[in-house]
Amino acid sequence: MMKQRWKGLKCREKGWVYLSFIALGGLTGMLGFLMEKMWLTRLGVTIIIIDFIGYLVLARCPHCNKMLWRQDGVYCQYCGRSLDKSDHKGE
Repeated sequence: MMKQRWKGLKCREKGWVYLSFIALGGLTGMLGFLMEKMWLTRLGVTIIIIDFIGYLVLARCPHCNKMLWRQDGVYCQYCGRSLDKSDHKGE
């Protein structure tokens, strides 16, 4: 069910999700460091690590399933097909 919701997002929207979780983890980690709460710092680092693993698993072309390291484009840099389901020009 999670993958179905995730596939409905456009490529740029996925990038904002990744960026927001990295920011959340970084702020949580810094807050824990400043407050000298080690559990809060660990929580922040854990959020960043989980976000990175999610990126490695889910940031793929829906057609050729190759890793998308650059997500600012509209088309896959490997197969050239559209990354968004709503745009069928590349198919």
